[in-house]
Amino acid sequence: MVPSADQDAIVKQAAEIESTARQLFTNDRNTVKHNRGTDIFEAGNFRFGLELRKQRGGDGGLAIHFPG
Repeated sequence: MVPSADQDAIVKQAAEIESTARQLFTNDRNTVKHNRGTDIFEAGNFRFGLELRKQRGGDGGLAIHFPG
């Protein structure tokens, strides 16, 4: 525990954290658009789609979708 805390410093830091978080959310987020998959497969009672995702920076990978 902190024996004593400077309340003004905490409020200022919290405001800065909130501002930075909002900026990162609006400007630097990486949104992925989902679809059913480029190929749909059936295995017995199960249907699933496979989608190869490509994202900025070369990241991505295989996504498996199970439609509801």
